[in-house]
Amino acid sequence: MTLTTDAERDKEVQPNLVRAANPEGRTSANDHALPTSSSLTENGYERPTSDEEGSIADTEFAPDPNVEFDKNSWLDELPQQWSRAERIHHATERYLGGLAGLDPTALPAKLTSNSELLVRTTMACIREWYGEDGKQRPVYVPGGAPAALTAWQLAKLAARWHRIRRIAHAGLGDTTLDELSFYQPTGANRGLFVSDESALRALILGFDQDVSDPKMREIIGKLYDIVPRVEKTSDRDAIPCKSRVFDFKTKTQRDYDPDVDVFTSKLAVDCPRTEPEEPMRFLSDRSPWQFSDWLLDLFEPLDDAENVANTVWEIISASVRPGVRWNKMAFFYSTLGESGKGTLVEMIQHLFGEGSGAYCSIPLDQWGGPGNDFKLEPLLTAFAVLVDENNVGEHLTFLANLKAAVTGDRIPINRKGRRVITIRFRGFIVQCVNALLSTKDKSSSFSRRQLFVPFPKSFTGAAFPEIKETFLSDKKVLEYVLWRVLHMTHYTLSEPKSCRDLKEEAQIRNDLVREFWVELREQFAWDLLPFPFLHHLFEAWRVRENPGSKPMGRQTFNDRLMEAVRNDQLWFSDGRDRVINRAQRMLGEEPMLQEYGVPSDAWNNKATTYKGLQRRTSLPGGIQELTDLQARDNTDWERRAVEDDGVVDPAHVGDHARIRRMGSSCACPPRGGATRPQQTLTAVVNRSLAIDLALVNAQADADARAKAAALVDAS
Repeated sequence: MTLTTDAERDKEVQPNLVRAANPEGRTSANDHALPTSSSLTENGYERPTSDEEGSIADTEFAPDPNVEFDKNSWLDELPQQWSRAERIHHATERYLGGLAGLDPTALPAKLTSNSELLVRTTMACIREWYGEDGKQRPVYVPGGAPAALTAWQLAKLAARWHRIRRIAHAGLGDTTLDELSFYQPTGANRGLFVSDESALRALILGFDQDVSDPKMREIIGKLYDIVPRVEKTSDRDAIPCKSRVFDFKTKTQRDYDPDVDVFTSKLAVDCPRTEPEEPMRFLSDRSPWQFSDWLLDLFEPLDDAENVANTVWEIISASVRPGVRWNKMAFFYSTLGESGKGTLVEMIQHLFGEGSGAYCSIPLDQWGGPGNDFKLEPLLTAFAVLVDENNVGEHLTFLANLKAAVTGDRIPINRKGRRVITIRFRGFIVQCVNALLSTKDKSSSFSRRQLFVPFPKSFTGAAFPEIKETFLSDKKVLEYVLWRVLHMTHYTLSEPKSCRDLKEEAQIRNDLVREFWVELREQFAWDLLPFPFLHHLFEAWRVRENPGSKPMGRQTFNDRLMEAVRNDQLWFSDGRDRVINRAQRMLGEEPMLQEYGVPSDAWNNKATTYKGLQRRTSLPGGIQELTDLQARDNTDWERRAVEDDGVVDPAHVGDHARIRRMGSSCACPPRGGATRPQQTLTAVVNRSLAIDLALVNAQADADARAKAAALVDAS
């Protein structure tokens, strides 16, 4: 059996137009001489094999009777020396150029466009006509006319009909991690660019249902070469709602524009065009319910409940604004059951819609490590991570991806059966936790990304199930919430005192060194604390307070300690390598050595210079700065009155703190006074007195300057 060559097979599959013009099948010597190399021209357009182009039955068609071909115009327009590839390119660009002004909805049907372009391509491949008038026959360029549209042509049609783009997940500087996406002008995904290769293949098959798998792969490869590269919309004020784009800056709305907007997900709710009245619903006991009142009630036990509720409004707003780099993630915290935190997160999820891909749920222990290879794939389309439940007692080790997601840095995404790509997650993360975090990473780079929100109440036995089951998924309620959070003005998140206090508690619970430092920082007598001394003291403290803990190396301890004193108001470090003379800074005995049984000769106590921490002795000179510092100092003494001395009566706290601040012990009343021994805090008292004296001197200087100025004016 003799196999036919590509050229011979091509001759057999010429369209009817060719056979009608040349019924005897006569050609010139070079009509179908195909070069042996795969590249036909310097342009690099490759001619697919005839197997990829289809069979005779697949590709024969009758010429469109409504299309007239002027043989002479084609011959006059195309230089005879043009190659087959150049002619195919010209015919395709000319055809698409004629459709340039049309909206995709007005384009011809796909099969019609296939037929029209194939006829034009066939005519373009005619190099010349020979014979007498009325009996002219075409002479084709080497390779002849293709029996079906090439992979490149089908890619061009698909790109034009469906607005296909290359989404640059890792930024325009990295071309290796792009993904093809196509625009959805109608349906549930209206306004979005969708990355779905199966759906993309189906769209391509609309032009030619008999495209083979090898040719389909070639078409997709050509699409990567020809379609525009774009990044997801990074405009921080553009918010994709259900059917419109909301501009946060101007508070206006507009239609989706595929030439401007590159979104891969959106909200399931539209923002009302005018301010809606807050909906009122009625509970099973007939009492009225409104979302804003319910939200405030969650935090009523807190002294700053209104401020915390406002922060939660900001968090809801942050969740639906993917263009803003918030650089923080929210932790909704409560050890109590039915505190409302999970219900609140579920309401935010309703803004995105179930199964939309606009949000995902990735718990804290699934951001890296063994068994979590494919857990981050939902970040490709999501612009919020909303988790209503985390495991209790987990020690979190792999947090690098989570930290990168919070700040919009690059994250590798491993996908099943597909290549790894790198993205920059643009979105906000909310995690519900029932216990404070235990993490391997105890650095400030992680802690500064945290925003803790306490949920102090429990509705166990007093909950109304209709709130979660009905009210928080009500369309009118969701529209009101969305309108309110989109008409705020913030680009950063506030952190009320209750949130700051909870964050500080979380840091102390998570870091043994920080716990040690917070407990002892005010009890030292020396003004210079050498690192070796602190390490030995820490080990003695650790054995007493946490006997099950492991010893810590000196370098690790120093690293943790430097983090703990970074923003300390009493102590500072000029760097771990700065050598400091002990003169006048380490006078007398340090009582902490005796308290924890640390031998004085255990840490080279005979040296004259050390590396370590120094007590802050310099004070600001301005009256306002000193006044603020004095107020903070008074607050610290009131805290010590309660936490250290055990004062029970709130009415006595102020007087007790004032007396202790002067360096005396308080003769407390028999009831409500101190319940613990009042320790001597010489160094802390001296600093308080120095603040008072500095403020008096600053005020005297200001009065003297004012008096001198008045005398000058009078003269």
